[in-house]
Amino acid sequence: MTMQEIHSEYSPSAGKTAARPMREPFLERFLLGIPEDVANSFTDAQLAAVKRSFGGRNNRAHMVDMHITMPLLFQSYYLVFLTGIEIRSRARRRRDAAHRPIAKVANRVFLCLLSVLAFFIVAGFLSVLDVDILPETQGGIWSAITGQFKNIFL
Repeated sequence: MTMQEIHSEYSPSAGKTAARPMREPFLERFLLGIPEDVANSFTDAQLAAVKRSFGGRNNRAHMVDMHITMPLLFQSYYLVFLTGIEIRSRARRRRDAAHRPIAKVANRVFLCLLSVLAFFIVAGFLSVLDVDILPETQGGIWSAITGQFKNIFL
């Protein structure tokens, strides 16, 4: 199937819906996002190279993929938490880190703050449940933490 056939048959400007299934779903999506004259200029070899380059990325899923949107003031911010098996080479990880030196520091600061927040949440729950993980303190861990803050700041 040539570029012109793909674009003319599946182009939104053509006003047609897919009368028959596209043989190359990735190429269909790829070409619909490109102006028709540019899409028609691709050779079959170029399209095969584009498909090889992007093809494997769509099949990989992360073990944990959480997207959380938080409205703050007049804007919404999102937090994405992904975990999975690292498949990038060591050289690529080094190259990525060299291009974003601040991101590495910012990520570590963020993780430290997140850890402190998680600690206080767990300590709060334990205090509410009246679980005393530091038996030598009176009033549980929450009282010990607030007592330390009072000693430091007052």
